[in-house]
Amino acid sequence: LKETGTDIASKVPCYQLKHPNSTIQMPAIGFGLYKVDDTEKVTVAALQAGYRHFDGASFYENEDTFGATLKKHKISRNEVFITSKVWNDMQGYDKTIESFNKSLKDLDTEYIDLYLVHWPVP
Repeated sequence: LKETGTDIASKVPCYQLKHPNSTIQMPAIGFGLYKVDDTEKVTVAALQAGYRHFDGASFYENEDTFGATLKKHKISRNEVFITSKVWNDMQGYDKTIESFNKSLKDLDTEYIDLYLVHWPVP
């Protein structure tokens, strides 16, 4: 699994996100996980095709399967860039923190690379 996708992934352009102590590489092309029926099968196919940026959200209800797929197929956390989002009914400081922590737990990871407001509402 790794060899096929890694060769292709190395050709995908990346944006450099600069932090005071590091630079993070964000692949310019990502794979969305919305309405994915068989998350494991689709994730493996995307990895084989070279995708390393995955766009999910707690609302999609598949973050747990996506995270488990990465572990099952021995994909190191630093090999993928994970985006997640807070949904409308979880906006506001306390609910956003709750939603973020749920995504961390479901993904079974220590960090999320990019966390967005899915759909801003007043």
